[in-house]
Amino acid sequence: MRCWGFGCEWGGADFGPVGDPPYLNDPAAVARGLTITLLTETAISFVSNSGDTRRGYSLPAPVADTTIEFDVVTDNTLYFRLDTSTNLDPTDHIEIISPLAAGTHHVVATIPAHDETYQWMGFLTQVIGQNVQITNWRVTLPVVPAHPLQPYFDSGTIVIYFDTDGATLNGSGQVIGLTNRGAGGAAFNATVSGNPIPLTGNAMQMSSTTGNCIMATAADIMDVRMMWACSTEGMVSSMRFMGSASDEIRIGAIQAGSPPSAFLQFWSNRSGSGVSINPTPRIPIPTSGMHLFESEMSYASQYLTAWFDGPQVATIGAVAHTAFTVDRIGQGTGSTLQFVGQMGGVLGVLTGRPDTAAAIAAVRSYWTTRFGLVLT
Repeated sequence: MRCWGFGCEWGGADFGPVGDPPYLNDPAAVARGLTITLLTETAISFVSNSGDTRRGYSLPAPVADTTIEFDVVTDNTLYFRLDTSTNLDPTDHIEIISPLAAGTHHVVATIPAHDETYQWMGFLTQVIGQNVQITNWRVTLPVVPAHPLQPYFDSGTIVIYFDTDGATLNGSGQVIGLTNRGAGGAAFNATVSGNPIPLTGNAMQMSSTTGNCIMATAADIMDVRMMWACSTEGMVSSMRFMGSASDEIRIGAIQAGSPPSAFLQFWSNRSGSGVSINPTPRIPIPTSGMHLFESEMSYASQYLTAWFDGPQVATIGAVAHTAFTVDRIGQGTGSTLQFVGQMGGVLGVLTGRPDTAAAIAAVRSYWTTRFGLVLT
């Protein structure tokens, strides 16, 4: 079995608590207008004073769906809210629970959905001289369900997996990198070279002016089922899907029809003179929507096969390659005719393994839901 020219780094389970629990004595906590008489991970006592117009205690806000439980004694109204600052502002905030009247309370609260600007969670007092004691502070972080493809990451059968859930974004919400969630690990992480790539829904909106995703390590895709989900409305003849310095996968000359058709073309310059391999017959190229492309180049049988939206659509024998590499997404051997459209996901499934067929079926099922594919 050929494994991308590298030993595989096995991926760990992609589930468990999200983030760190906010303890009451968090180093980032901010007290304003308070005299604190007790502070531990699970308890705090304070009296509000005149040292600040906003008299409250703020902690870094946890993610939505975090459960927070505590007991509290207060001698005046107490607010527990999310805010964009430690002001715990009277208007620009989200109430986690209804205001607590003077008395003793047992509170179980769930953090509501909020955007990233709500960075603080805090208690705001009503008056100067208010006494508050909070005890038995307990935080339960939400658990992220296992990724639908996790069994195949763990078994090492899906070595490379990119989608926008694993994207690194800049301050404008544009993609500047992709984390490989497959078994190959960080060796195959990708960084955007050139302009950041905007998002359209859960896909990268690639164009002639955006950059392309360059992997840290080139992957040998012999004996690998490559699968990628992308849009087709902007496709032109010879547009590149992916490639490396010596190899590329692209669309051949598109012929008119309903729908138009083309070869899924594999070009290599390893021999010093460019050679294209075109599995036949031609495959349909719909003029709209997201679609699933698959290809597999066999080192053992020397066959190259293509699938489109589910069924096998083309094949060719006598493929005289011992290696075919990919280290860039949306670009071939150069900058000519880079991919234009929405690129939703790219992955590689090792062939010849006991769970290869199951992994391919799981990808098709998951991506059908994720990208609205219509498979036949």
